[in-house]
Amino acid sequence: MQNLSNITDNGKLEPHCEFVFTVSLFSTILLRCFPGLNSIMRLIFSILLIATALLISSCEYFGFSSARKLDHPLVMIGVDGGEWDVIETLMEKGELPNLAKLIDTGISGHLINPGPATSPPVWTTFATGQFPREHGILEHVYPYNDSAAKKPVDSSMRLKPALWNLASDYGLKSTVMGYFVSWPAETINGTIVSDRAFQGLESAVSPAEDAAAFEEVFAPLQWGEGRQEALDRYFPWGYRPEQALDEQDPNHLAAKQIINRVDRLLVNDEATRRAVEQASISDVDLFIAYYRSPDIAGHSFWKYWDDTGYEQKPDPDMKEKLGRALPESYRFVDQAVGELMERFGEQANYLVVSDHGFRSAEERIIETRSHTWELTGNHRLNGVFIASGPDIASGRIEMLTTLDIMPTVTALLGIPLSDELPGSIDYRILRPDFESDHPLQTIPAYQQSGQSLDQEGASSAGQESTMEELRGLGYIGVDVELVEDSESREYSFWEAASETVITHSSGEIVYYLIKEERESALDVLQQLRANRPELEVEVFKLTRSRLRGLARDLPGKPRLLNLLNDFDPDFNEEASG
Repeated sequence: MQNLSNITDNGKLEPHCEFVFTVSLFSTILLRCFPGLNSIMRLIFSILLIATALLISSCEYFGFSSARKLDHPLVMIGVDGGEWDVIETLMEKGELPNLAKLIDTGISGHLINPGPATSPPVWTTFATGQFPREHGILEHVYPYNDSAAKKPVDSSMRLKPALWNLASDYGLKSTVMGYFVSWPAETINGTIVSDRAFQGLESAVSPAEDAAAFEEVFAPLQWGEGRQEALDRYFPWGYRPEQALDEQDPNHLAAKQIINRVDRLLVNDEATRRAVEQASISDVDLFIAYYRSPDIAGHSFWKYWDDTGYEQKPDPDMKEKLGRALPESYRFVDQAVGELMERFGEQANYLVVSDHGFRSAEERIIETRSHTWELTGNHRLNGVFIASGPDIASGRIEMLTTLDIMPTVTALLGIPLSDELPGSIDYRILRPDFESDHPLQTIPAYQQSGQSLDQEGASSAGQESTMEELRGLGYIGVDVELVEDSESREYSFWEAASETVITHSSGEIVYYLIKEERESALDVLQQLRANRPELEVEVFKLTRSRLRGLARDLPGKPRLLNLLNDFDPDFNEEASG
């Protein structure tokens, strides 16, 4: 890869080099104007001038530059659990017009998640370009060992800079709305309304002086007509929480599947949509919004939308009352996308990604101390990718992975690519002449700079509501309890629970096999053998399972198991069970 050069494409010096040259010329003139200075004073004077120039130039070099403005702002929309089968079904009916327009005018395809389909790690990978082992967010809760005392992960645990940090370092302005694991909100050049802002936690909005304005936006959704209106689009029969407590109510059973899990998360997405409406887009270069409702509806109501994969069909009354929620979650996202398209116009680049897809799954019953919920859908590894805009190519794209998104975003933002990232810019996404117009620039590593985090204000009630949602979705065990803080914040990947090490090690191997980087895959395996050798067989089993699932679900049915057999000729299905 080409390193950063001191010469621009038009032959001029880069700004930091121009400054060094100017200071050098100025110092020469001053020294000639004061010939009476003795040699020691002249030496000290020269060193101070050169040191000043180098300090300022290094700031320019490493990204701490003055504000600049992109010709084409980037709007990135995260859709948790977005599934192509649902999108294509609804588009065939003439629905989802905004997503359809982006698809028709841009490029789209399946997005491969090579690792665990667990939202916090994947969304942090989108933001950092790093494997979870490197960025430090491995699960929904921390610590990552087998302890039953945990707390929800938060942004202070992230070990690598996110896109909004890098944008700030390179003089760009960002707005981040509702992004998973963005609380506490960091200080950036721009605005962050974190994923916990609707809960009323402290440090949920940055800058802090903007918090009151967003709280005013959220207030109508906390109770009363605003909240009811937000839920009526999913449950037009008039869901009320009290129905879940009254066994005589005709809507009792349906309401039990909504209360304190689905309702809170659907309203939270509406809060994010309204926060997006409130946010200014003036001079914004990077705008990120995240919506979780398709994932929540997929887990909870897949069976009521499509019961073809279930031997036991749902009760017709329950199907009528709950079957609308899943497609409506996609209509909601399409509305949110359309509102952003209207505000930013045709001069923006748009990027829509999902962390995984969805499918029917064997029904599970989750019982907590206060509720009994059912889960009828679950994740699958291939999600959604859609892009459109003046810098975007058109057509279809396949074999794109979650690790390729952040490097490609850096190209669209004009940020140099870090040599540390496992992924690379996928120029298939970009217009044909983009690479020649924007020669690749690289740096050794991104600096974890510009962050200012404050964890104060996370009440036990606020954290416990999140824990209960995670229990209700089957993401954590019902016996996992909230701990105010872990005794130790030391992070060690190899000391994590066995299942966690297996899932993430397998994910790295799958990624490198898909990219045909055999040596990198072998390096992961060697690290596993050195640190947790007892897990090797399970890692291979899971790797085989993931490659088989992707080969089944991806267009063209690629023969991905051949990659594993080529990687380890001694591996075979019989030996691995």
